[in-house]
Amino acid sequence: MTLADLSEEQRAKLPALLAAFVARYGGDETDVQLFRAPGRVNLLGDHTDYTGGLVFPCAIDLGTLLLCRVTTNTNANPGTGTGTGTGTGTGTGTGTGTGTGTGNKPARIRLASMQFPETADVDASAAMPSLGDSWCNYVLGVFEAFRRRGHALPGIDCLYWGNLPNGAGLGSSASIEVLSAVAIDAIIGSRMQGPDIARLAQAAENDFVGMQCGIMDQFAVMMGERGHAIMLDCATLDYRAVPLLIADHRIVIANSNQRRELSHSAYNQRVRECARALALVAKRNDVSALGELRPEQLGELAEPFAEDPQAFNRLRHVVEENQRVREVAQAMASGNVKRVGEIMNASHASLASLYEVSSDALDALTRIAREQDGVAGSRLTGAGFGGCTVSLVREPDIDAFMHAVGTRYRQETELAADFFCIEAAAGASHVAIDTRRSSDTT
Repeated sequence: MTLADLSEEQRAKLPALLAAFVARYGGDETDVQLFRAPGRVNLLGDHTDYTGGLVFPCAIDLGTLLLCRVTTNTNANPGTGTGTGTGTGTGTGTGTGTGTGTGNKPARIRLASMQFPETADVDASAAMPSLGDSWCNYVLGVFEAFRRRGHALPGIDCLYWGNLPNGAGLGSSASIEVLSAVAIDAIIGSRMQGPDIARLAQAAENDFVGMQCGIMDQFAVMMGERGHAIMLDCATLDYRAVPLLIADHRIVIANSNQRRELSHSAYNQRVRECARALALVAKRNDVSALGELRPEQLGELAEPFAEDPQAFNRLRHVVEENQRVREVAQAMASGNVKRVGEIMNASHASLASLYEVSSDALDALTRIAREQDGVAGSRLTGAGFGGCTVSLVREPDIDAFMHAVGTRYRQETELAADFFCIEAAAGASHVAIDTRRSSDTT
C-alpha cells in the first residue's frame, strides 16, 4: 500500500505525525515506518461471533495509523526490566517484570498516542506488564502474545493516531490490536497469514485485556476489502467477500455519544448467558456451538428452557440473526437494497427485545432515522449498550437526514450525535513512505 491509498485526512495528518514522532523520540524521520488499520462497522450479525455464528462486517475508511522505528534504546539499569505507564485518570498504572542479562541493557518498547495522555516504557525482553485501563494494554497484549509464541521483540518506539471515536462500537480496540500485530509481524519477519494475525489479536483482547470478544472485529480489520463486506463463519473462519451493491445509497454511521466501556458492561454477561443456553441445548442435541442451529429447530428446543426464558431469548436471537446474515448477504449481492433495509430493521428489533443490548438513545436514533426520506433501514451496530447505529441512506438525502436526525435526537435525548458517511476499506497493511526526503534536506 502507498500514501495514495490513505484517506485524505490521513495523508494531510502525516507530516504533523512525523514531526511529533521526532519531537518525542529524537533523531530524524529516517527509518520511521508507517502502518495503517481500518475500523469496522458490522452491517449485520451482532453477538453471533462468540457463539460460532455468522457475521457481515466491512472495514471502514476511519481507522488508526502507527508510526514506529526499531531502536537501540536502553534501560539505565543493566540487567533489569521495568515497565511503567504514565498519564492521568484511570489510564495510569505501573507494572514490573524481571529482565535477563548481567550487563546488557535491555531494549525498550515505548508507546505514545496523539489522542490519549497515557504512555508506556517497558522492557522488550520481559513479560509485558498490565497498565490498568490504559489504551496501552491493547498494544502490550499483542506484544505479549508474540512473546509467548517464542518471538523475541526488538526495542521499538511507537506513536499512534486515529480518527475512530473511542468506545463507540466501530472496532477502535481491534484496530489498535491488529495494527500493532501487523507492524510487529513485518518488523520481526514472522510472515503470519492474515487470519492468524486476527486470531492473535483476538487472543490479546481475551487473555490480556480481559474482554471475551469473538473474532469478528479483528478479522474484519485484518481481512477487509475495498467496496466489499465480509460474510464470515466465526466457527471455521471460512469467509467470502460480498460486493456492496447498494445503488445510490450510502452507509451512514451515527454515534449516539452514549458511552459505554464494554469490559464494565453486560457484554461478558451475555457471553455467559449464551454458554448457559448452549449447555441446555447440548443435553439433548449434539452441538458444540449455538451457531450450528437453524431457525426451524427453535420449536423443539423450547422445552428445556421452560424455567429459563431469558436464556431462550438469547438463543433465539443468535439463531435468527444467523439466518438474517445469510439473507442479507444474498440481498446485498443482488442489489436488493429494500430487502437489506428490512433485514437491518428486524435485526435491531431482536437486539433490543430478545438480546436486550439496545438503549433508549439507540432506539431513538434508529426510530428517527427510519422516519426520514431515503432511508432503507437502520440498526444498532456493535455490542450495543450505547455506541453507534448504521443506516442505509440514499445519497441525495444524506444532508437532510443528518440535520433532521441530529436535531430530533438532541431534542429527545439531550445528546448530540456525530455522523459519518463511510466507504468499505481495505484491511490493515504496511504503507510505503520515503522518509529519507525529509532527513536528506536537513
